[in-house]
Order: sequence, then C-alpha cells, then structure tokens
Amino acid sequence: MRFPFAKTIDYQVECQFRKDPAGRLFFFPFGVKKQGYFVDSKTDEEKIKAYLRKYRGTAVLISLLVSPSIYIPALLLDLYGGAGSVRHSVTIVIELSVGVMLFFLTLSWARWVSYKQAMRSFTTTLSEIGPESRLGLSEVSDRPRVRRLVLAGLACLILGAAALIGATRYSRSKVVCPPTAASRGQ
Repeated sequence: MRFPFAKTIDYQVECQFRKDPAGRLFFFPFGVKKQGYFVDSKTDEEKIKAYLRKYRGTAVLISLLVSPSIYIPALLLDLYGGAGSVRHSVTIVIELSVGVMLFFLTLSWARWVSYKQAMRSFTTTLSEIGPESRLGLSEVSDRPRVRRLVLAGLACLILGAAALIGATRYSRSKVVCPPTAASRGQ
C-alpha cells in the first residue's frame, strides 16, 4: 500500500513528463513552457524520476518545517524572556524570526542550486525538442480521480456553508432569559 504522500509526490513528478501520440516520452525540467528533452531510455527515465522524488519530497518537508518554525521565536521569548522592556522583547523576536527564515531560505536556495546542477547533468545526454514537437503532447498520467475528489470537496464546502447559513438564519424561537436585578430596575 502506498501512502498518499508518496502518491502526491509521484503525481508531481509525472507532471514534468509528457508523451506524444507515438508514445515517446519527453521531460520538462523547468516547466512545460521551457526547454524539453526527449527521454530515450528507461534507465534515464528512472534516474530522473528518482531524483525528482527526492527534490519534491524535500520541498514538502521544508515547507512543513517552516510553518511551525515561525512560532519558535515567540515561544522562546515567552518561556525564557524575563522581565525586559517591550522594545527589547520585540527586537529579540524579530532577530530570531529573521535568523530562522534566513536558514530556511538558504536551505531552499541550496536545494534549487543542486536541482539545476543535477538537471544539467541529466539532460546533457538527452536530445532537445523543438517547438514543433510540443504540439501533440499529452500528460503521462491522467488523474480523473483527483478531479472528482476536488469537485466532491467543493460540493461539501458549499453544502456546509449553506447549512451554516440556514442554521443561523432560521434558529428556533428565541429563549427568554430570566430577569436580572439590573433589568428589574433595582
């Protein structure tokens, strides 16, 4: 059984590949509108896909780590801050936040540089395709299941919003609260 995370990564990897009507496989390392390459061997395809899975997986892990790390400086200040001035506390939070964000930006930049170098080494043996070859290309894996899930999710969201609006507009008769001393004029 494959995990949904692995399926999502595989789908993202497959989005960088296209097939023509003859069944030949094309690879677009930097997007479909950029330069594409003809993948002629199964070993090249597997090497590229394995690297792309690693690249996409690290991208997801970095974004999962960035989200909670935004709160770390404020948490550290709250736990170990002491009784300093507000200006000093805000300065510490800003410095820690900038440091954490620079760390993750550096990590993302290093990942991108590694990706560009790897794609350069992978595509040196592949032949480039021209604009006329792009005309009949189709996606490698069609995902109608994902489209159905998105449509079902939107339908549930709309039904939930309608139920919420219906529940707030058409509530039961108003419950009368017992009078208090202030309402009796005492």
